[in-house]
Amino acid sequence: MLSPTLETIVVEPANDIRIKVTNRCSWDCKWCHHEGSNLDRDLQLNASLVGFLETMKDQLHIGAIHLTGGEPTLHPQLPEQIRTLSQMGFEVSITSNGTRPTLWPSLQEAGLKRANFSLHTMDPSIFAQFHATPRSETWAATALRNTMDSIVYAKALGIEAKVNTTIVDESSEWRPIYEYCKAQNVPFRIQNELSSPAAVDAIKTMIGAVNGQLLKVIRKGPTSRISYEYADADGYRFRVKLIAPASLSHLCGNCEMRRFCTEGFYTIRLEPNEQAGFNIRLCIHRNDPGSVCSPQEFLTSRVFDEIKRAYAEQYGHVIIQ
Repeated sequence: MLSPTLETIVVEPANDIRIKVTNRCSWDCKWCHHEGSNLDRDLQLNASLVGFLETMKDQLHIGAIHLTGGEPTLHPQLPEQIRTLSQMGFEVSITSNGTRPTLWPSLQEAGLKRANFSLHTMDPSIFAQFHATPRSETWAATALRNTMDSIVYAKALGIEAKVNTTIVDESSEWRPIYEYCKAQNVPFRIQNELSSPAAVDAIKTMIGAVNGQLLKVIRKGPTSRISYEYADADGYRFRVKLIAPASLSHLCGNCEMRRFCTEGFYTIRLEPNEQAGFNIRLCIHRNDPGSVCSPQEFLTSRVFDEIKRAYAEQYGHVIIQ
């Protein structure tokens, strides 16, 4: 799984950024990294944010926005935000736990194109144990039913629905989800729990169990995002999402955590700040100046110049200082 040939590697441009619209969530999965921030505030799509996104479109050729959280569907203005972003010319996608099944028609009408649904088990008794806060099996059964309903509903509306499953170790309950996705013809994506040393070996076991054959490896430009696409014996395709080595010299060069970092340079993230504005986050592990900064600080930084040059090279553009 970890040794593809050059012929199987496809490099796609990294042309998206992630916007954390809220930290609120009805789940509190033990492994959730909250996109690096635990601030309990909703993001406002105001003129300042719109202007920054226009700059990202112009400077980095950003064409897609991925909305995250927390649980994005708990943001009270989510349909309006999706509509605005779509009208700006961005392709909008979302990661959701499907806690609000009835919301999907309004999100589709607003312009939502894709939804990645988090589903880590189909067993309520197991799911109840995933959370930092004690949960009842009744609560877990309702939460899972909402997720399943949302997957079916979103797909029926024409939203491209995918399922993300996190593998922690050999005990992870991936097979029922895999069989469900295969039966529903929904893309299935496995990702490793970043802090678990046993996760990658468990994923290798899963691939062997379904006789998975590697088709291609997709690397997202200069970022750490990499996906391995497999097909099982019946031709059903699924992907494994992992982290590849990627760093920014002006951010990561002297970082004390570099040897232990589980993500590297994944992407540019936007998140709410305490002043009802937004910050740029470049690392989920750090909160120091430079890794988290204001829009103006980011746009005038050496790390932005480094990102701009790396992103331009994806398209063969020349950066003139």
